[in-house]
Amino acid sequence: RPSRFPGRQGPIHVNLKFDHLALQEIAYLRHTLGRTVTGKLKGTLAYNRSGKAPGTGRLDFRVANGVYPLLEKTFGLDRIDFREIDGQLAWNEKTLKVERIYMTGEKVRIVLKGEVAVNAEDFNASGLNLTANVELPSMNNAKGILTITGTVFAPVVAFKMG
Repeated sequence: RPSRFPGRQGPIHVNLKFDHLALQEIAYLRHTLGRTVTGKLKGTLAYNRSGKAPGTGRLDFRVANGVYPLLEKTFGLDRIDFREIDGQLAWNEKTLKVERIYMTGEKVRIVLKGEVAVNAEDFNASGLNLTANVELPSMNNAKGILTITGTVFAPVVAFKMG
């Protein structure tokens, strides 16, 4: 008898466009990040899979006028207020590639790139290898490099002024 859900065996092709999504209303995001991020999200999502092979995907997004709460006070900030976050992500079975995430705000500008080694059993155990160029207009345009290693659940963050 044929399956009512052919996606388990057959090809899947998804192209999704979204606009005006309130980040604070996305429970998965709150749960994954362990905090409530605000802002309006828009972008496109593409996902492709053939047969039983692992799928690949791409997410291009923009978030406007939001707040990213920090778990610990950093550079005298307990949150990052941003005008815009512009990002491009790509993934396959084992890797989430952060091609670029660019955040602009009054007090901080960040360009983030790198990879997440995806743990399919437990995303929080996925390994991080991310680097960000940081500029702090709020601190006389101080510049530095932020590295993020460890796991999604237990990131290790280091900052070097440069």
